[in-house]
Amino acid sequence: MNSLYLLLGLILGYLISDFFAGREAGDKLQYSLRFKIRGYYIHIHHWLYYSLVLIGLALISFRNPLVYGLLIGTIVQGLHYRDRFIFWYKISDAGHIYTHHRKKDKRMSFKF
Repeated sequence: MNSLYLLLGLILGYLISDFFAGREAGDKLQYSLRFKIRGYYIHIHHWLYYSLVLIGLALISFRNPLVYGLLIGTIVQGLHYRDRFIFWYKISDAGHIYTHHRKKDKRMSFKF
C-alpha cells in the first residue's frame, strides 16, 4: 500500500508542479523565488527548495509515502527545465536567457 501512495504522490506532485510552475523555462517567473542583488538575479528553483524539504523530513524520520511522492514528483518536474542549473544571472540578461531556453525547451510534458 505504501508503494501505491508513493506512486500517487509522484504523479500528483509532477502534475501540480507542471500546472503552477509552467510548461517551459521562464513561464510564470512572477511566482519564482528570485532575489535582486547588485544587478543580478539569484534564482532559487523549486526543485532545489523541495529537495531541501525532502532532506529535512528524512532527517527527522518523517514517514509518509504520499508526502515523499509529492515532493519527489515536484523535484523531477523541476529538473526537466533546461535552465535548471542557472542560479544567478544579470538582470539585463533575463529576457535573453529565458527566450533562449524557451525556444529549445523540449522537456516531457503532459497535456490534457
